[in-house]
Amino acid sequence: MTHDLNYLRDEWLHTGMPLSHFYPLLAAYGGSERHYHGVGHIHWLLGAANRYAWKVALARPVLTDAELRRIRLAIFYHDLVYIAGNPDNERASASLAHFAISTQLGDLELAGAVQADILRTRDHFAWGDTEDFETRILLDVDLAGLGAPWEQYQRHTQQIRLEFSNADDAAFRIGRIAFLERALATPVLYRTDLAQRLWELQARQNMGRELSELNGGEHAGD
Repeated sequence: MTHDLNYLRDEWLHTGMPLSHFYPLLAAYGGSERHYHGVGHIHWLLGAANRYAWKVALARPVLTDAELRRIRLAIFYHDLVYIAGNPDNERASASLAHFAISTQLGDLELAGAVQADILRTRDHFAWGDTEDFETRILLDVDLAGLGAPWEQYQRHTQQIRLEFSNADDAAFRIGRIAFLERALATPVLYRTDLAQRLWELQARQNMGRELSELNGGEHAGD
């Protein structure tokens, strides 16, 4: 799959970070082991965030440049370190984000906010009472792929399977079923009203159908 690198570069420049940091970051996401959590994932999330921001502006005064910058930075850095199944991915990515933003932009408040946002992506289904608007948008767009059309959802699942190539089919199936059951047991997947309208129903249909297939049943939603 090809990606619009000019779009990614322009999105990066909107964060105020130097291009000298963009190319190593892009190389990290372009690793051969990155079948899902790669450049395409970042491209998808940035597009979702921008479409979301435009729609939100219809019901909200407008997203400020500062809000969008924080969301973009969190997207760019949130999977910078990724080893399939490693529980420390988000912690390492968040630390690198904090260091880069604090040293290059000199903004400790922004660095801390982005670090906290990335750490929240460790568990999308543990809701907090103090999540602010930027955090909620990041978490929602990070799950936007669950609400993609079924064929695209299937491709994402196949890409995730490739990232877990060291796991046999039985082990992957058990882990995937556990993820789907926990997600489907969550009363609401998305934290903002707009995301719920955009993706909630399709996401539940997709996951229900996949779970049914994994359990050897009929396709949910057929």
